[in-house]
Amino acid sequence: MPKNQPADIAIFIRDERRKWQNNHLIAPGALRDFQKLSDEAFILMRRKYFSPAELISEMRRRRS
Repeated sequence: MPKNQPADIAIFIRDERRKWQNNHLIAPGALRDFQKLSDEAFILMRRKYFSPAELISEMRRRRS
């Protein structure tokens, strides 16, 4: 598999940055919103799985 050239990587990064900006993913306050969503997801998972072992076993079950 050939390695990517630096120019290809730069173009990829530029295009991805535009997509993120167009979708308002890197807008001011977006990271704060992402952190809030992450915190809510974590709280919901803690309610459903009472121990880390239960969560890990569920993740392994879903992966198979």
